[in-house]
Amino acid sequence: MLMSRRTLFISLSILLSGTLIWLAFRRVPLPSLLMILAQTRFRWIFAMLAVIFLDLLIRAFRWKALLSFVSPGAPAKNLLELEAAGLAVNNILFMRLGELTRAVLASRELEIPLSASLSSVAIERALDLASLLFLFTVVAPFYPQLVPLALRRSILFFLLLTCGGLVFLIFAEEKKSFLLGLVNRAFKRWPKVSEIFEGLFNGAAALKNPKTAFLCIALSLFLWCADALTYWTGAKALGISLGYPGSILVLAWAAAASALPTAPGGFGAFEILVESIMVKLGTPIYFSLAFALLTHAAMYLTVTIFGFFCLSKIGFSLADISAQTRQAKEAS
Repeated sequence: MLMSRRTLFISLSILLSGTLIWLAFRRVPLPSLLMILAQTRFRWIFAMLAVIFLDLLIRAFRWKALLSFVSPGAPAKNLLELEAAGLAVNNILFMRLGELTRAVLASRELEIPLSASLSSVAIERALDLASLLFLFTVVAPFYPQLVPLALRRSILFFLLLTCGGLVFLIFAEEKKSFLLGLVNRAFKRWPKVSEIFEGLFNGAAALKNPKTAFLCIALSLFLWCADALTYWTGAKALGISLGYPGSILVLAWAAAASALPTAPGGFGAFEILVESIMVKLGTPIYFSLAFALLTHAAMYLTVTIFGFFCLSKIGFSLADISAQTRQAKEAS
């Protein structure tokens, strides 16, 4: 039954990706698209690649701060390699196994409990969500025709909810035993729920330190501000006029694409959503699709190639990843 569900998920993901790719390309003749891409200004491609590596560097230092509670001496260089490896696995394998992979590798390489590395990854995702929602909330009023008031209010609500959840996890650590007792009674048939909450409490423990909390929040905002530069430089490479606030809007649409259950790498979802927001921002559809393809290819190829180089350096293969993640799932 488990295998059949996985097979069904993979089949539906491939079908959705294929459908979205067709929708993205259906109105753009291939010769016109290739003509636009042939005029790429490559000096801006190098700038884009620099931003992508900056992203990985910021992620490494943020993860180092989050792990300071269990592994204060974790080398940022090793964490950068693990971040890249996890993103590369996400780009290749279904079910977003990259997050679990880097947690497993961090547990092995840093000699820390798997629960600690998993919880740090979960807190990272919460910080990412809060940072992206915050930036979107800041720039959305500049585009009232694209982001109606009802949507802005909904985003603000989810931002407050995410921040409230993080604050709760930070201060709930002091009452962890009491709260876990409540969770155990409420979900006694599902003991893993209690394990998940315990991991989140432990992961947020590092944020009880005001200096660490400030550093993690600042790095998270810096991370997403830098990521917006990826789209700004991509627009420059194709001669498209796109201001920095518009780049943040495109970033938000691209992030939404990653939430859709498509094939690894977000193919199809990324192209159709980025193309659609660029068209709404006034870019011709030919240039919008070329922009989506260029930025997606730059990010995907750079992270995947570098990530698998890091994996090979660590001494791991895809077969090892499958075995380790399977064991980790069974243990968690």
